[in-house]
Amino acid sequence: MTGRTALIVFFILVFGWVFVAALYEIWRRLLLRIRGRRVLAEIVRFETHEDTEGVPHHHPVVSFTLQDGTRATAESPTGTPHTRAGWTGDRIEIVYDPRRPKTIAVPSLDPGHTGLGTIVVMVLLAAAAAKAVVTLALEIAS
Repeated sequence: MTGRTALIVFFILVFGWVFVAALYEIWRRLLLRIRGRRVLAEIVRFETHEDTEGVPHHHPVVSFTLQDGTRATAESPTGTPHTRAGWTGDRIEIVYDPRRPKTIAVPSLDPGHTGLGTIVVMVLLAAAAAKAVVTLALEIAS
């Protein structure tokens, strides 16, 4: 295997993993928006997590009532940098998965990444990856 071939294989493996992970996240968010139930939830506290650059992100932890009347509490996977988006006691709209009530999205915080632009970019990246695979296959065959 030549150095160029090894580089192409490395690119395909890394790109493929990132592409699959991104598609999974887009699919998960899309399904949550389609199947999820929208309710008003009360912010009960904030959890602060630092990103890879050390910037603090404040994630609201909310309490809400499920369709069967049971109370649930969940932390938003999306937070806001530097400042909090609201105060303890505020009511905000959330979307939760009825099968897994701990899985929530806060539409006002979560960009969703399911827009047409994102899908077009993913398709273009998939086409570039397919071209690299074909190029590699032709190089190996010759």
